[in-house]
Amino acid sequence: MVGHACSVWTDSLCSVPTRRGELRRPDGTRIAYRVTGDRGPWLLLCNGVTTTHNFWSRAVSLWPHRRVIQWDYPGHGQSSPAQSPTSAHMLGLAETCVALLDALDVERASLAGFSMGSQVALLTALEHPQRCDAAVSVLGPSGKLFDTALWGVGGKTFGALLRVLRGPSVHLLHKAVNLATLTPATYAVGRLLALYGAETSKQDVAAITAHMRTLHAPTLREMLLSAGALDLGPRLSSLDAPLLIITGERDAFAPAKTVGRPMKANAPDAELVVLQEGTHGSLFGHAPVIAATIDRFLEARGAAGQIDPAGADLDRDASGLEP
Repeated sequence: MVGHACSVWTDSLCSVPTRRGELRRPDGTRIAYRVTGDRGPWLLLCNGVTTTHNFWSRAVSLWPHRRVIQWDYPGHGQSSPAQSPTSAHMLGLAETCVALLDALDVERASLAGFSMGSQVALLTALEHPQRCDAAVSVLGPSGKLFDTALWGVGGKTFGALLRVLRGPSVHLLHKAVNLATLTPATYAVGRLLALYGAETSKQDVAAITAHMRTLHAPTLREMLLSAGALDLGPRLSSLDAPLLIITGERDAFAPAKTVGRPMKANAPDAELVVLQEGTHGSLFGHAPVIAATIDRFLEARGAAGQIDPAGADLDRDASGLEP
């Protein structure tokens, strides 16, 4: 049986009320979620794999005029590990999006996904067009996750490793990655590899790596392998909802050249916005521009954004955006 319960609290980055709740999926997987805001149109956010709500916090603080749903994937944040492979697979995550809307009595919402969350949001919009007002891809792919991540070679190598690992070896890989993130050089190495830019602080990276140490490794493996096998590119032309693609020129996981622009080619009616200095960490440093771009896009399509967030410059030349 699906159930949910909420309490009220205030987020440190946003003064509007936030409710927290829990959704139970049919297999027993518990999904933690939070709803920020008590007025305005609905926006459901999908995280990147290995991340939690902190990636979206700066953007959410600029949307007091929206009701924003955030949730943790199975094995992430406050959610339980997946109780069956189904809950960790892409289609299962898309079904969880719909279950969240049902639990909150939301008929339709705009969907936005960061990184792997782009696949989740797009799949939800394709499978349940009657529930989606608009779709937004932020620094994420529509195609197979490993094919373009870390310049292609790195992503494919990691995907091949995951496919052969089983049981205890999955936990060992997780521990090895965690140990690597504890070294003093972690931040500098990430900058050197362009995994994130100067806009992502050491504190931001520390929060990311701290969350990574709490992940449930077997759930994570199932999720990554499912994302690595999913290619929505050929289906984008049949997407009923309007689509916004925000991509980063310097993004090592979903670069504009091999991800953002090919997505636009598959969805000719979509709007493409390129962050010239955008990395995979741009939801931190470029949050005002990203939040305002999403606002403008949704407002133009009837999902009523009502403010221009302070500090956001929507002039494309000045903000480093390329149409």
